[in-house]
Amino acid sequence: MTTTEPASTRSPLHGFLAPDSIAIIGASTDPTKRGYKAMVGLIKDGYAGKIYPINPRVDRVLGVKAYPSLADIPGTADLALICTPASSVPALLVECGKKGIKGAVILASGFRETGRPEGIQLEQEMMAAARQNGVRVIGPNTSGMFNLHKKVNLLALSNVKAGGIGLISQSGN
Repeated sequence: MTTTEPASTRSPLHGFLAPDSIAIIGASTDPTKRGYKAMVGLIKDGYAGKIYPINPRVDRVLGVKAYPSLADIPGTADLALICTPASSVPALLVECGKKGIKGAVILASGFRETGRPEGIQLEQEMMAAARQNGVRVIGPNTSGMFNLHKKVNLLALSNVKAGGIGLISQSGN
């Protein structure tokens, strides 16, 4: 999947809606985990871009070479899908910034929505890390996102057909 539009003129949403490469942080070989389901969705739906599973404990996820950390992937990625616990998110956003990744979808819960001081503090740390490192964020506590026309399925939904309707939804997951 290649884009003819120069990166400098692309919308800030391009990396979310039509990424040429995606790093799945917390990719897993466990079918019950979101990092596994995201990989299945991308592969099954025919995503044509590069997928970088990030997991220091495995060599491959669903046949795709895995990398121990973002620092180990060749080049950069347009988007990071973060499928790890909330406590890891601020540091991962710093890593995203260092690697040149401009967008992150954060699945974890445990932030402001808990109403607890530690969740509020963690969200403040997450947002500071995102701002300081130039990373745009969808989430936290999101179900994910997808663009059926580009086969970017980060929701792990199946049998959804592309059509002429767009849908944007917000919830507490």
